[in-house]
Amino acid sequence: MPQEKELGGPIYDAVMYDEGTVAIRFGRDVEREWMQNDKHRSTIMAPEGSHVWLTSDADIRKRMNRLAELDPPKSGAKVIVEGRVGEPLIIQIIDERTEMVGKASSLENMELATGSPINTKSITKAIGTLGNSQWSISDLDLSQLEEGIWCRMGLIKDTRRRALEDLEIKVNPVSTDISTTQDTVSTEDDPVVDQILNDMSSHTAEEDTTTTQTKLSVLARTEDQVDAICGMIESMDDKSGISEVIVDFLEIDGIRKAVSRIREIKSSHNLRVVVASPRIIKPGEEGIWQTLLKTKPDGLLVRSTGLLHRLMQLGGTGKTVSIKDSEGTMEVQIPELIGDFSLNVANAISAYELLESGLSRITAAYDLSGNAITELATLLGNRASQLEVVVHMHMPIFHTEHCVFSRFLSNGNSYQDCGHVCTRNNVHLRDEGGKDNLVLADMGCRNTVFMSEAQSGAYDVHEWVKARVGSLRVELVDESGKDSVKIVSSYLRFLEGDIYADDLWDVLEEIPDSNGRLGGVGVGSLRNDRERKSGSLSSSVH
Repeated sequence: MPQEKELGGPIYDAVMYDEGTVAIRFGRDVEREWMQNDKHRSTIMAPEGSHVWLTSDADIRKRMNRLAELDPPKSGAKVIVEGRVGEPLIIQIIDERTEMVGKASSLENMELATGSPINTKSITKAIGTLGNSQWSISDLDLSQLEEGIWCRMGLIKDTRRRALEDLEIKVNPVSTDISTTQDTVSTEDDPVVDQILNDMSSHTAEEDTTTTQTKLSVLARTEDQVDAICGMIESMDDKSGISEVIVDFLEIDGIRKAVSRIREIKSSHNLRVVVASPRIIKPGEEGIWQTLLKTKPDGLLVRSTGLLHRLMQLGGTGKTVSIKDSEGTMEVQIPELIGDFSLNVANAISAYELLESGLSRITAAYDLSGNAITELATLLGNRASQLEVVVHMHMPIFHTEHCVFSRFLSNGNSYQDCGHVCTRNNVHLRDEGGKDNLVLADMGCRNTVFMSEAQSGAYDVHEWVKARVGSLRVELVDESGKDSVKIVSSYLRFLEGDIYADDLWDVLEEIPDSNGRLGGVGVGSLRNDRERKSGSLSSSVH
């Protein structure tokens, strides 16, 4: 009967008998349970006409798994390219399913070719395959392109990208009308939130309203990177465009050398030196941040609220504290405190509270898309000058107490007997896609795994600058000194307007890791996809 308990399991054998019955052989567990229920039967007999449910099939499961691993099918799109001498290049992308049209014009006019004009092959390559979008090109129409004209390939790529973004917005519109969104959570009746927002407005009104000059900082993790960046700055005039170098090293000797190297050019290039703290500092590990303070940096990159709380208990920035060690007592001053991404500043209220707690600036959380960062800066008003955005990095995808170095490169069990192999070896974890993901240890012996693919916010930078974001940061991981200079100098040229975002992207795609393997570059967490409305949750099944 359907309401009764049904036995089941993998079928190992099925035999048809002449009298119209089938003997089905299940696994031992099922047979044992059957025998307990019906001790008179040694096999499970199903009379003719009985219902036997087949709920799983190994071959079908394999086929479905293969289908699940495939990329979703793409819609066809027709691409029309128009261009004449002295006029902008126009690209239209038409979704064949909805007949929606995405359109964009180039920021420069087409020119009469003095050498080789653009041709079908070159423009087809520049248009590409519409990247990681939901469309694939079904028809490329170049009939409205005047012969004998020329433009940069980067201009074609940029126009195609903006036309694609226009189409995505039209096909997947995002409602911005808060008044009609029932799921939006109102804060009108929350006196705490109202008070904070009022305080923010008051602070903003008192701030200097001059234009914010966005600065660039560089985070380096090796001595080779620090030396190369310093050498690049020395070869430039006193306006190198780099405001500070952040030193994020594993061991203290390297930190001291790096700080000394940066100080060599500090006065002549108005360069600041900042040292980074570990993401986690446990009770009993106060020696770590005390050691960092003894290097006397201009700033300390704070990565945990516990460390921030401790430093504020001691008086905060500018307060002199006594630090004892084997050599005696040393008087040091708490430097400027900068909040890193791990403080999870994801909205204007958390940003305001952390700035009020004693930080000079804060870094936007990695949970935010490019548009969300722009919105955060806009809400902060003039305090957006105290907001820093990591424009280039390898996303830290895993942080653990387990030490990969000690486990695989040493017979020791802790930092006391592991031989500190992390200071002499590079380790990458190769994933199922064949990508090498770097593993780095910190001063507390915790390991962080960094994504092989770099993440860049190049296409959002101009919006951030218009929103008055005060600082952009380029984070290096294991790139060589030469490649570090190539990355940083390309961002500087981009910020100065000497190259376009597509040109910068082309440079970043060719940067190898320390194994010589290309990880590529992507938008990553900055992707401006449609996000869930504020206050909305998935429905629950009761």
